[in-house]
Amino acid sequence: MTNKIVSVRIPKNMFEGLKLASQKNHYLDVSEAVRSIVRKKWLKQKDPELYKIEKLRTEVTELVQKQSEEKNRQLIIKELQKIKDTLLK
Repeated sequence: MTNKIVSVRIPKNMFEGLKLASQKNHYLDVSEAVRSIVRKKWLKQKDPELYKIEKLRTEVTELVQKQSEEKNRQLIIKELQKIKDTLLK
């Protein structure tokens, strides 16, 4: 596989949005974020069924992580409540 360089002109507002998104998604820079977006769009065009499966996998993973985080928060709250009750006695 060979690499090609492509130059893209985008509006300043879009660049700022990509800059924020790249920080949020832990990309090294804006170009990495653009490559990720292009890769996703390319996959969607190339094989729509595979894209849907990948999207579902991502959604399920995020849901499981959120549920896990919520369970951990609830456990921490319970433990802190026990400590508070113990200290107040």
